[in-house]
Amino acid sequence: MKKRWLRLFVLFMSFALIFSGGTVVLAQGVDKDTGEFLLEEVIVTGSRIARSDVTSISPISVFSKEDLQVSGQVTLEDFVQNIPSNTGGFLGNTINNGNDGFASVSLRGLGSNRTLVLLNGQRMPSAGENGFVDLNMIPTGIVDRVEVLRDGASTIYGSDAIAGVVNIITKRDFEGAEFQFQYDVTGESDGEMYLASGLFGASSDRGNVVFGVDYTKREPIWQKDRGFSACPLFENIDKSLYCGGSGTSYPGQFFNDNYDGHILDNEQIVPFDSEQHAYNYATQSYMVTPQQVLSTYANGSYDLVQESAFGTVTAIMESVWSNRQSDQLMAAVGTFWSPLVPSTNPYNPTGEDVYVARRLVETGGRHFTQDASSWRLIIGLEGEFNNGWKWDATYNYGRWVDSRIIYGQANKVNSATVLDPDLCAADPACPGVWDPFRVDTLTEDLQNYTLANHSPVQRSKMKTLQINLTGDLGDFELPGGPVQWAVGFENRKEEALFQPDAAAAMDLIYYVAPDRTEGQYSVDELYGEVRVPILEEKPFADILAAEISAARMSANGFSSKIGTRTSP
Repeated sequence: MKKRWLRLFVLFMSFALIFSGGTVVLAQGVDKDTGEFLLEEVIVTGSRIARSDVTSISPISVFSKEDLQVSGQVTLEDFVQNIPSNTGGFLGNTINNGNDGFASVSLRGLGSNRTLVLLNGQRMPSAGENGFVDLNMIPTGIVDRVEVLRDGASTIYGSDAIAGVVNIITKRDFEGAEFQFQYDVTGESDGEMYLASGLFGASSDRGNVVFGVDYTKREPIWQKDRGFSACPLFENIDKSLYCGGSGTSYPGQFFNDNYDGHILDNEQIVPFDSEQHAYNYATQSYMVTPQQVLSTYANGSYDLVQESAFGTVTAIMESVWSNRQSDQLMAAVGTFWSPLVPSTNPYNPTGEDVYVARRLVETGGRHFTQDASSWRLIIGLEGEFNNGWKWDATYNYGRWVDSRIIYGQANKVNSATVLDPDLCAADPACPGVWDPFRVDTLTEDLQNYTLANHSPVQRSKMKTLQINLTGDLGDFELPGGPVQWAVGFENRKEEALFQPDAAAAMDLIYYVAPDRTEGQYSVDELYGEVRVPILEEKPFADILAAEISAARMSANGFSSKIGTRTSP
């Protein structure tokens, strides 16, 4: 009778999911003789207890590999960021200004560094000093399912799980070969996306090995190529809209303490009008940023002890390596600091000292590139005692390194030199005085002199030792089933560093902090969890259970901002 109800339950859930768009994954097999479903024990995200039911007091969404394929998304980023519970505060490919190629998730809008992303229940190294995981670094081809816990789980995982948990489960015990190729293009014939992946696996009576490789590539989409983003819209007093932009314009807007902004229009000095003279920064900006990612994945298990007086012991290993090359292009840097152009500048049409706000459009825009690599290795042992208690002990090492270059930033000293004839005459390297009041005046020689490239390095490291034990109270059972429990210990050490290059360290680049920052912390955590199934399949209670978890944490660490500015 129970098996019949189970089949009806699975059939009902299948129809429900067709209309709801969600997925629940049941770890199950089929009895070859009877054709009945057989449930296996699984660990549900948000708990350490292995169970044979799929009921959880916390809201969990489970998406299978088939859901990922049917969605048509090439990257894991696009799939996860379309989950309704992922709202606000996350980074992705449509954020060109302020994103260094990251893809993050922010459950319930509480922030990416409060949403824990796991791979097979284990942590990934954070994206530098940001404190969140870059989804780009997880290969799509290895995904078996994605479990999303839409509730806090700090007592199980720590304070970085306050908003919830995204647990990406990979394929294991895989045999054979699997290949996937995908090509996407927009209706405007741009933004091409490519995916090529391969998965290989082999098994014996003692273990299994799986290896996978992924390559994804995304081409850019420009803001100027879409009607809704081709220009920033502003509103007049009469509520009419016009294509506006930045007051740091091209040619430059100038002003002084005695009058508001003016501009040189057809060699005539006229008041600055944002509807006519504002700079449209969308023309030089990406809407979707390009990138390419190469990832490899490997996991293996080998039964060291299959039968003994103490139980079984299995050696496990998992490794992920990814490299992301990405870039962003934004509108050209402007003289946002409003430098003084003296009256002695031969191109100054006012004959007075004025301040100028001009875009350096001749540079082609601000270009940011990243070459980031992430690596994680897990080694450990797991097993089961003869009384059914399960245990595991693992060591997790992760590292992240991001070498980036920021092109087209303004050199503080040289930018002032080219505006003042006296300063320029005193510097033999000065190529000449610059005219910021007209277009096409920032020559290549002037650019080489006034602009600076910034090449900082960002890196992080993670080391985790974890021990878990889970089981039940043996023959003692309540009407709802056995009382299950889990206990564990984790020691985690994390560190991060941001190192500016020499020019930034000497405070020579506008709007680039000169400070070297670093920090680290070490956390020891103990946790315990108990599930008490009071009743099950009663007329007034299908399931009545109590789930209790608690954790104790001790931490120590430091953070610092170290100025590296030199002095004579």
